[in-house]
Amino acid sequence: MRKYYIYIDGKEEGAFSIEDLKERKIGRDTMVWFNGLDKWLKAEHVEELKQLFEALPPKLTSPPPFITPPTPERTLPPPFTGTNNVQNEVSIPKNNRNIYWIIGLLLLSLFGFGVWYFMAQSSPILSSNGDRVNIRQFPDINAPVLYQLNRSEKVVYLNEKSSFRTNVIVNGIERNNFWYKVKTIGNVNFVGWVHGDFLNLPSNFSK
Repeated sequence: MRKYYIYIDGKEEGAFSIEDLKERKIGRDTMVWFNGLDKWLKAEHVEELKQLFEALPPKLTSPPPFITPPTPERTLPPPFTGTNNVQNEVSIPKNNRNIYWIIGLLLLSLFGFGVWYFMAQSSPILSSNGDRVNIRQFPDINAPVLYQLNRSEKVVYLNEKSSFRTNVIVNGIERNNFWYKVKTIGNVNFVGWVHGDFLNLPSNFSK
């Protein structure tokens, strides 16, 4: 016995026998498919289903049936592509797409600036007081160097300093100070430690 699939309310249902379709009270315009068809057809164009509509008044107008040759190999219904009254897909003009890209980049830039400004407000900005000031991996004069700061180059203080002081030689003078954890500002961020005597520290910083 032939089984039918129907397309109702935006989804496929089935498989049904003719008796099942009588109970569902499908209409002439209901899209149906059965094994042997390449495409979905309106129910009124399927010979076996015409008996379901004998008691219904005829349509005022109807397009001629479009029936394609059967394909016995097909065992599952093809994707439903809709009827002729489906609205065409709306495409966005290329000029509008460029505007959307520009707006997206501006929003992304504003977000990045907001993050930087928030960090700047919550963490003090310090600067180096010498050339080739080392940012080290951990607070020790022999720790690996991660990055070298130029004179007056700014860094973000991460509100963390060492619990101990270390002696260093600055311009031939021995100095003693804490280490301060900082992060560079730029495309590539390095996080490490700088000895306090190589930074321009605010007056409220303990030395």
